[in-house]
Amino acid sequence: MSGSNTQETPGASGLAPDSEVEVRLRTLIARPTAAEFHALWESQETSPDVFAFIRKDGFSARDYAEAFLVDQYHRWIRGKGLPAEAYCRELRRHFEERLDDHEWDLVEHEFVLRRDLSDASSPVVSDFVQRFPNLADRSGAQFGTSSTGWETALDSTKSSDSDESAGIADAMTRTFMRTEKDCQEKYSTVELDNEASGLLIQESGEWSHSPDSVLGQSRPFAKLPPTLVQHIENLLEPRRYQLGEYLMHQDDPGDGLFLITDGQVEIQVTDGHGDKHVITSCGKGEILGEMALVTEEPRTADVVAITDVSSKFLPGEVFDELAGRFPVVSRVLTKLLADRLGVRGRDVLAGKTFDDYRILHRLGKGGMAIVYQASHNETGEHVALKMMSHRLVYDTKALEQFQRESKIIESFDHPHIVQMKGRFRAFRSFFIVLEYCDGVSLDVTLQDTGPLPLADFRQVIGQLASALAYAHQHNVVHRDVKPSNIMLTDCGDVKLMDFGLANPVDEAGTKGIVAGTPRYMPLQQLRGGSIDPRADLFALGCTAWKLLTGKDLITENSLGEIVKRHENWQVPEVDCEDPAVCDFIQNCLQHQAEDRIVDLSEIARWCDEKADL
Repeated sequence: MSGSNTQETPGASGLAPDSEVEVRLRTLIARPTAAEFHALWESQETSPDVFAFIRKDGFSARDYAEAFLVDQYHRWIRGKGLPAEAYCRELRRHFEERLDDHEWDLVEHEFVLRRDLSDASSPVVSDFVQRFPNLADRSGAQFGTSSTGWETALDSTKSSDSDESAGIADAMTRTFMRTEKDCQEKYSTVELDNEASGLLIQESGEWSHSPDSVLGQSRPFAKLPPTLVQHIENLLEPRRYQLGEYLMHQDDPGDGLFLITDGQVEIQVTDGHGDKHVITSCGKGEILGEMALVTEEPRTADVVAITDVSSKFLPGEVFDELAGRFPVVSRVLTKLLADRLGVRGRDVLAGKTFDDYRILHRLGKGGMAIVYQASHNETGEHVALKMMSHRLVYDTKALEQFQRESKIIESFDHPHIVQMKGRFRAFRSFFIVLEYCDGVSLDVTLQDTGPLPLADFRQVIGQLASALAYAHQHNVVHRDVKPSNIMLTDCGDVKLMDFGLANPVDEAGTKGIVAGTPRYMPLQQLRGGSIDPRADLFALGCTAWKLLTGKDLITENSLGEIVKRHENWQVPEVDCEDPAVCDFIQNCLQHQAEDRIVDLSEIARWCDEKADL
């Protein structure tokens, strides 16, 4: 079929005459709404706007879904398919009732279209499971994976299929970019098939954009090729606002993205008491509204003009089409969102509720996650919510590691290991619910009070040894033992935290990747080799040294210098009046793993002693 009303042969669309897709279409257009919109596709030279078509009085959710299914068919056979999320988002905007059945029809239809198109790479089951975790059970049953629920959404990232196929959307991106003549030489320097580095993103620098391109000069679009940026700019709508006018309202649906081209705006958050808090102000070149688009959640803040403002607006449905054709557009916005969350004095998520937990404030931010203090809406219990950073949304290995951490902590029950209370998916990310511990980390304690007195030292090390012995008995290597990952509660209890790098013993080798904190690693771990629980013993020895002396044992700054220190390693002399403490630290710090002979259960008995903690 084609927009010129001539009958297209099955081969032209990439579909066999009696394929499942063609049979589905014939069944679908027997219904009035689907037939009406199908006729528009058949009679018009240009693609009809399904989002304008469905906004008619009296149209039900089913009418919407039928029109969307027809639109899916025609777009995908023409090589410009929208992701199912674009249609699902529009359904949720207009209908409050549960729409899982309609959403499932759209998800299944995209899968079948991509599977049956002769010029499309095969769809990856794990991709659909990750994109639609609420439909994971159906995806598993229909598309052929045995996993279900949360396990499916995360564990399926191990599928080798995900490494073998970049997917039809990325293929479209590559096709588009290869036709752009003015940047062909630069494109050859970009690893287009390297999913980990981000398709078409200039990771080590920025492209040379025209000085007149406001979008090209803004973060993060400066990392995209000029022709793609120009393509996006051509889709932007100019909008102007006077002093005091609102560009966006908190809690409104995210209907698009703003680029400020002139003037200043202020970002404000209203808390649960009705008080307004100014987050920041910004001006020319700033991108606003990415949170609502990326997460499909209501807007988290007000944006008000504090001068006259000129802006460009990208409607949500246009963004969805762009993201479907060029996945890198979603990726740069995801990176921007990750950079913005958890860095200001007041986080924009403060006061928001996810899965019955109301976020109070941010506790900290690391490379893989942001940690918030939150309270349960019904019980009032305070917890720590660990949210995976949005910059890792497209990193299947990071997603797998985050899931591994949750599995490990969920299986543990030890008084000196932080306890896990649940996990859930929200805000287009993944959350782990952990017990909230009042107190400070040991590195903060050392900064405030200096080295620990001997009695307190034995208490802390005894509890930490007990925690590590438990982990090792359960076949887990922590891989990142250090003072900042150990909490000292107000009651004097030690809590070993952050199992984000932990691995089962038989998987603890990092395969050439250095994972952990170099100043606390033995040489084998520094070189990315296979490790076992004795790597934790070395880190425990470095931690004990700092608790006893207030100083780092390894002070070199670069990885190369640290490796050289290890190659000429000498076990340090320990200045302590307690021979047992000296022997313990020196045994932990032996160069060869087989020489680190430490009975953690024996050291754990130190915590039975009295101390002033």
